[in-house]
Parts: sequence; structure tokens; C-alpha cells
Amino acid sequence: MRSLSFLICFVGIIFLLVGCNGKSKNQEGQFEVVKIKGSEYSIANLSDFVENPEMIKLETNDSCLISGITHLEVTTKYVFISDRANLFQFDRKGKFIKKIGREGHGPHEHQGILCFTVSAKDERIFIGDLGKILCFDFNGGFIEEIVEYKLFDCIYACNDELWAFFTEFAKTNDGKFENRTKVNQYSLKGGTLKNSILLKSIKLDSPHVNFVRNIQYVSETSTQRYIYTPVQFDPINRDTLYSINDSLLTPNIKLDFSDLAVINGKAKNIQIININRNERYLFAEYVYKGKSRLFIYDFLNSNQYNLTEEFNDNVFGTGNAMLRPVDSKFDLMYFKKEGYELVGKVEGVTENSNPVIFMVEFKK
Repeated sequence: MRSLSFLICFVGIIFLLVGCNGKSKNQEGQFEVVKIKGSEYSIANLSDFVENPEMIKLETNDSCLISGITHLEVTTKYVFISDRANLFQFDRKGKFIKKIGREGHGPHEHQGILCFTVSAKDERIFIGDLGKILCFDFNGGFIEEIVEYKLFDCIYACNDELWAFFTEFAKTNDGKFENRTKVNQYSLKGGTLKNSILLKSIKLDSPHVNFVRNIQYVSETSTQRYIYTPVQFDPINRDTLYSINDSLLTPNIKLDFSDLAVINGKAKNIQIININRNERYLFAEYVYKGKSRLFIYDFLNSNQYNLTEEFNDNVFGTGNAMLRPVDSKFDLMYFKKEGYELVGKVEGVTENSNPVIFMVEFKK
């Protein structure tokens, strides 16, 4: 496995060059810097960006009561949804099929669902639990487990591999602590550890291991895979999306928040949660002075949109909408609304209904 320590120094040099020239070459072509106009905010109608809208009213009964969606994945036939305790399988019309796995402390059971991912090609579902990853088929049958005494932030099925992201800390020789963000790469079938890549290392005065839900880590286009690794307590703004090839990270695009990211001591105004992209757009979900923001960059015409109030949903008529990726390779996004938010807006939905899923494709 190639060490990435030299890359950290290399990236630092690139950032200095970019500061002088605006752009710098990397192995793939252009390392682009996007300067965000922090004082300019946009109001964006959903219809200006998306097409092929799909609404999925999830069936509601005593067997599938959802207490807050934490993650969602779809295939051509199914919708898989997790809350903190269960993983539910619905069809694309919203009809409940079954729960995948079972909560408990016994064999093949999980104590809670930290994260999950689906491989549609192999019809496998992976559930990340404390200390292990459980694998099931689409009929709910148990296949195998990967035993790892780690707290996984995110797991992601890609091609014939399962990527599992986690953070850990270790004490260094100078008495400080080092927070490390890593990804373990397992074989999709068999669960054999193939590689472990150090994505980020930060020295701290005291030990911290952060676990944050809804971190995406990975996004894809038809030709390239990308990684963004935030650290919540890091005083430095981690603002660069990397491409990854054969364990090597290469800077792809940097977001310059200089108008907003004013650091006072160790406090910073900007906290970036996710950066991901599809074929045409880059999306950055961030927090500015305690308020959620969404930044969108259009690679086709270099337009940028800095949203303060999410999208205006003029497609389904549900109010404001915060879009999240379902499958960046196919430009598929979704947002969700609780039943009580849709009373009088969507036929048949009551205050006690399960959430409704709204999926859209971004225009090419």
C-alpha cells in the first residue's frame, strides 16, 4: 500500500500555487478553485434544475413505523430506508415488503444501524453496526459478517468492493493526539480486507473521535470516484474534493470560502458537512454561523448558487426542500417530508403517516 504522507505535503504546495495562479495542473487535468461569493445569496426554484419527478408515499402500518429517516438507497425495484433501529424494504410504489435484519445482541443481529449500503448488482445489503458489518440478500437472508471493532461513519458498495469509513485516534511521541480518518476496503463477497487507506491525519491536544450522521464521503460520475472527508473539530477549513485512483488521492476542486470563513482564535464561521458532485453539478452542504446553507456550482457554465433557504419546491408544492444525493452517477437526488408537513398538500397523507420521499433527476 502506497503511503500518503508525501501527498499531504504535495497538496499544501498546490494550495500555495493555486493562491497565486487561480488554477494548477494535476494528473487529471485542471485543479479548479471556485471562489464563493459569500455575500450573494440565491433563491432557486426546483423546476429550474430537475426533471423526472417521482413521489413515493411509504406505506404506514404497525410493522413499518419509521422514527426519522437516517439514510436512503434505491434500486430499480426497491427503496431501502433506515432509522436508528431498523432497516425497511419498500417497493418503488411505497408498499412495505419487510425489515432487513433484526435488532438484538445475538448472532446475525444488530444493536442499532449506524449506516448501510446496497449493491444492486449483487443484490446484497450491508449494515454497519458497532463492531461488525452484517450482509444480507434482498430476501432478508443472512449471508456473512465482517467483524471489526470500529465505529463506522459510512459504508459504501462500489464495484466489487465494500468501503468502510471510520475515525480513530492515537497518542504521538510528543504527547499529543492524532485523529485519523481511514477507509478500509473489503471484498464485496467474502469480506476480506484488501486495503486500508489513510485519508486524513490531524494532531490535537486531546483525543477526539467524531461520528456524524449524513456524511456522504463518496460521490461518483460515470468515469471518476470522489472523496470528501470533513472533521468537525478541525480548526482548518477542509474545503477540497479529491478524486481517488488506486489508493491515491488527487485534489480535484477547491471551494474558496474566504469571504465567509473568518477564523477567530480557534472558532470558524464555516463548517462544511459534505461536498459531492455528479456529471454537471457540485454540491456543498455547510453551516455558516449556525445556519444550514447549500452551495451549488454548475460546471457547464460556471454559474454558482448559494442558497440560504434550501430549494423552493415548485414541482411537488411542499415548501422548502433540502436535496441529498441518492446516486450521483445517475444525477438522482431526493428530499423527504414528514406526514404532518404534507397534510392538505398530498392526498391520503395524515399526521401519523410515514414520511413521503420525493426523487428527482438533475438536468444534464
